[in-house]
Amino acid sequence: MFNRNKSTFLTIAGIGFLMWIVENVTTGFVKHNYYFFILYAFALIFFSVNTFNKMVVHERNSIFRNPKFWICLGIIIFYSFFILVVTTGITLIVHKVSVQFRRDLQAIGVFSNLLVNLLYAVALVWVPRKKHYTSLF
Repeated sequence: MFNRNKSTFLTIAGIGFLMWIVENVTTGFVKHNYYFFILYAFALIFFSVNTFNKMVVHERNSIFRNPKFWICLGIIIFYSFFILVVTTGITLIVHKVSVQFRRDLQAIGVFSNLLVNLLYAVALVWVPRKKHYTSLF
């Protein structure tokens, strides 16, 4: 994904680690790391979309038979909804979002999780089988 460029990966990982440390130090290691969760989810969505785009452009076979397609689709769906839930959690603290809205959001989360797990099961079906080679000796 980074074209064998380790410095890009280390930079992204370092920024995430620094954000985690800063958020934990400022909250006293007792609260949820909402901003880190959002950064983490955005990074996963970015990487999944990047992998998805490379797959669409470079793959010659059917995209629906590729397990990477189903896994990337599941990550995009799950973490997009995850960002919505976490940002609502942040606004719940600040603006007093209604409890009924949060309950409805959690109910939708159950179905989102079910859908994503089904997508992962489809990906498992399309994982290529191990080829058995027999030696001549």
